Amino acid sequence: MDLTDRLIGHDAWLTRRILEQAATLNDAQLDAPLPAPENPVTFEEPETTLRQLLDRIVHGKEVWLCGIHGRAMPDAPDTSPAGLIKRFDAAFIEFDALVQKVRHENLWDTHFVDLVCDPPETFSYGSMITHVITFSAYRRCVALRELQRLGVSDLGFGDPIEWETRDTCSS
Repeated sequence: MDLTDRLIGHDAWLTRRILEQAATLNDAQLDAPLPAPENPVTFEEPETTLRQLLDRIVHGKEVWLCGIHGRAMPDAPDTSPAGLIKRFDAAFIEFDALVQKVRHENLWDTHFVDLVCDPPETFSYGSMITHVITFSAYRRCVALRELQRLGVSDLGFGDPIEWETRDTCSS
């Protein structure tokens, strides 16, 4: 397993666990204001609820895939916990396949035109993948903190070591 596998695998494992735990919460908990609204990137509106934060984690992969492939974003994506899991599973499969292609074909410095941007912008695959993983990691940490505040205590703190050793430590 190389660093790319570790970063992508941990992202998928922890995001899915977070979404599954969010499914145990009620709508009032998901839609309650965050103690401190999050705005890690200036070109997006702040995330003011846990539901918005979780949606943005999933959306981060979806929007880049739409930009690369020239697809329109859905008008009203499902933000229910079950809908977020379904969207994440679909986006992750496609995102992982893209990352594997970039790695195997050494396309890190190859540029593409993001057709979702208005006007369209050019990015390298390496910078896009790094961007997605960076902001997903940030948002996962915020989501973990919020879930702990809401009483979910079995997620740990997002350490990749927990993911990599999950099977060997229990034997």
